[in-house]
Amino acid sequence: MRSRLCWFLCTCVLFLFVVSVLPGDFDSAAEEVQPTWWWCVRHMDYYGSRVNLSDFRWRGNPCGFRVMDVKELQQEVFFREPKSHFFFVGDSIAYRNFVFTVNSFFPFMRIFGYSRIADVDDHVVVDASLRGSEVASLNTTGYTRVDSNASSDMFPIGSFRNATAHFLKLRYISLSLPLISRTIGVEDGMCVILLYMGTWDLNWQVNNRNEVPHLGGPARKFSVAIKYWTKHVQKLMETIQHALEQKPVDRHPIIMFLEQLPLNCSASRFTGRANSFKRCEDFTAPVVVPFYRRVLTAMAWHLNIPVIPTQHLFNGNYTFCTLSDGVHLDPPCMMLVQQHIWNTYLLLRREKVIQGLPPGMGMLPNAMRFAKEKSYLEWLRWADAHDKMNNNRSYLSSVFSVILIFALFQFFLLARFSGGCIFSFLEKRRLFRGKKLWNSDVNDNNARDNDTG
Repeated sequence: MRSRLCWFLCTCVLFLFVVSVLPGDFDSAAEEVQPTWWWCVRHMDYYGSRVNLSDFRWRGNPCGFRVMDVKELQQEVFFREPKSHFFFVGDSIAYRNFVFTVNSFFPFMRIFGYSRIADVDDHVVVDASLRGSEVASLNTTGYTRVDSNASSDMFPIGSFRNATAHFLKLRYISLSLPLISRTIGVEDGMCVILLYMGTWDLNWQVNNRNEVPHLGGPARKFSVAIKYWTKHVQKLMETIQHALEQKPVDRHPIIMFLEQLPLNCSASRFTGRANSFKRCEDFTAPVVVPFYRRVLTAMAWHLNIPVIPTQHLFNGNYTFCTLSDGVHLDPPCMMLVQQHIWNTYLLLRREKVIQGLPPGMGMLPNAMRFAKEKSYLEWLRWADAHDKMNNNRSYLSSVFSVILIFALFQFFLLARFSGGCIFSFLEKRRLFRGKKLWNSDVNDNNARDNDTG
């Protein structure tokens, strides 16, 4: 009885500790919960750090961002699956990322120089295959060239890994819909799609020779550009959603946008009296480019598609990141951008992000909603709060699950203890009454014996 009482009291103390201390530490503990992929991508600038004039590293972070060398990227990204496709869709900036990827990570493949985008084919394909054992090896040289078209008798299925890099030329968002639908519809193996848009869509302001298709009004009118960009971003996202709906979730590609690069207004293409109409410093760079970015970022978020940030690369953090010609990233910074791209891809893969409209959201919002910076910032605060709420929900449920388990256990012990006490009381009462009756019978018998005597 005494041991049972001690056990009950100890459990009571433990229960009181759980319900008082654990919820009290909720706020601080919730901050340490794994952040969402959206938060991680938006705060890449916080976790990046320059090492020297030509290198960088990732600070310790809960997002899994890390510096990966060529071999790690081959193993984790390009040759991880038996068959993989990597699509770089966009203008010359997408093309340069395509060329850098091929030259850095595809053995035996080499593309020399960066051609003018006008001279590049609409679809460029580079294919590479490696033996599975060579992918697993730590050696980055001595690969055996494997013909991806070789018969399966020579190379049994699974004995080698095939990666195909595609460049799809797309200069204007208004011409993107058929190309995007076809690309998402690819069924042959794992598929990653990196999209870059915006530079050529500035031609209504910065180029006298190339007209923007379907602009819908006269050039050099920002009101016309606002309607153009919001209209075609809306159509693009609706097309992506429709294309994703046509495929099973397990066959979805992973889609990412690379944020539009800033403009270097001190470059020769933007300076001098002849280029004054481009208004780079006072209008195009500080007003139009941020407008393009925020509309695309907000709309992509609704489909769980990340927009990989680039602005922080030029805020003094990385002096080796420059745009000497005004729009194109210089080679020393290319690997840093690649680290951002493929860390984002791996994050989405780890988190098993399902892209497309989430259940319960019937349709996309109107892209015009994000045209004004104030409306965008209000949405951004809502999105952060929404992510934090979803992020904390799992922690909250786990806290109260623990409390509920202890509460049920406590009630069980209380019932057991109370039942034991009641049973003990009844048992003692029964024994007492039995003893009393026995004594009464003995007294009666003694009285009869005395009367008889």
